[in-house]
Amino acid sequence: MSMFLSVFVRRLGNLAQYVNKRKLLDHGWIKADKLLEPPFSKFYKVSFSRSSGPGGQKVNKTSSKVTLTVDQNHFYQGVKLLLPLDELVNPSSAVDEKQVRNQLLSLLWANNRYLKSQGLVIQSDVYRSQSENLKECLDRFLGELQNGLKCLGLLDKETSEEDKQKWEKRHLLNRERRLAEKKKHSEKKKLRKQAFW
Repeated sequence: MSMFLSVFVRRLGNLAQYVNKRKLLDHGWIKADKLLEPPFSKFYKVSFSRSSGPGGQKVNKTSSKVTLTVDQNHFYQGVKLLLPLDELVNPSSAVDEKQVRNQLLSLLWANNRYLKSQGLVIQSDVYRSQSENLKECLDRFLGELQNGLKCLGLLDKETSEEDKQKWEKRHLLNRERRLAEKKKHSEKKKLRKQAFW
């Protein structure tokens, strides 16, 4: 969490205490493919350029690199479509819903890692085709939006007992594998010290 975000949250108080987190947790996130269609497609601009990524001679002939740009006003409008911001505040909270919603949008914008002077700028040239690179940009946009909500404590949920056991098992397996590799490496070093003549 950035310094700006932590200061802003302290000034607000804990934003998570006012928000109906269950509504966000139960919200079905749309896929990047849906962002290619109206009404979402009008909230960002896309430009294409020559790529330095994979593709061999093809990258010299086609503009497969994608740059996706979103300005602040369009970001706010787009997020209002993506997230269930109506009735976002807990009924028991004595705060203005519009104020909480505006502050939430401000935080998501100000702490986005793709933020530049001209707005959010996301680029991709990891694929040979424009369509795949555009989808990659949109995936990153959605992922960063989710990360922003997690940083604000709005997408936290209780870890189930099953998940705890799964992570504990994975931790033990990783530990055993690491110890086995150390032992193997140690034995190899011992063999180097032995004289064979």
